[in-house]
Amino acid sequence: MSKIEKILMYGLQVVVLILLLIVLVGGNQSGNLGGTRFPSGISVDSTSPSAGEVRGTTLTITGAQTLTGATTLSSTLGVTGATTLSSTLSVTGATTLKVLTQGGSVLATTTSTTATTFALADLLTYSVWEVTPNVADLTYTFPASSTLSTLVPTAGDSRTWTIVNATTTAGIDVIFAAGTGSALKGVTTVDEASHGTITLVRKANSDITILTNFPIAD
Repeated sequence: MSKIEKILMYGLQVVVLILLLIVLVGGNQSGNLGGTRFPSGISVDSTSPSAGEVRGTTLTITGAQTLTGATTLSSTLGVTGATTLSSTLSVTGATTLKVLTQGGSVLATTTSTTATTFALADLLTYSVWEVTPNVADLTYTFPASSTLSTLVPTAGDSRTWTIVNATTTAGIDVIFAAGTGSALKGVTTVDEASHGTITLVRKANSDITILTNFPIAD
């Protein structure tokens, strides 16, 4: 083999190697679903996706799911395994849950005042209130319905809290009163060393009914 033929052969081998590298690198990039590899979206059904959307007819996940962004479901939600949501979940269709654990933080508060108003931020954060009045009855007044609508924004919405009167001093009660645009229905007083629940219900006319489930005081 002449020197020229050897040079041509080596040159051809280099060209083939470069082409193989281009194919391999390009293939790996197109298979990467992260970042902005598919800015126009991916669709596995007959409808073109919106930009950045992954679109399909069904989704099956066999392991635990963690969703870190807002999630909106417009049809039935069936959950049979562990699901962790670290932000808002909106479901507009039927929801079927085999086991539901509902909760939030506990607010333990001790006070010598005799009257206060629920803070919206506390109602949003806490699901259980352990209240210890030190010297006399304590009256909690709910904010106006215009404020409470943040908690129950749509007609038919409801939300429930557990209230504990943690004092053991006889005759010191925790009392509840409605604000503007709301009506309180049921026993309004939680006796010492007792507890019960309060539920807000949004009516069709935007008024809010406050339902109590307390034992009758001594």
